[in-house]
Amino acid sequence: MSEIFNNAIDSTGLLSKSQKVIVKYILSFGLNKGLTSNSIQNYTKTSKQAVNTNLNLLIKRDFVYRKKDRIYLYYCNDKKIQEIVDEYKLSLK
Repeated sequence: MSEIFNNAIDSTGLLSKSQKVIVKYILSFGLNKGLTSNSIQNYTKTSKQAVNTNLNLLIKRDFVYRKKDRIYLYYCNDKKIQEIVDEYKLSLK
């Protein structure tokens, strides 16, 4: 994941600290690679309930979507991430 994605996500006020960690972790695998909630839980070292709550909030706000492929896989919404990056680039000018 490029530095501009990291900086843009860190600078946005739209996400909580734990949501930023989740979004950056999913993005670190690329936009086309989905992750399970269990792998996100193992990475963040938080409870299953906390991860599921944050994932559901991210889905509700359209930052993340999920697909069922035997199990649910979570992906970042590239359009929403691009909006955050565009806002960040404008703030630098």
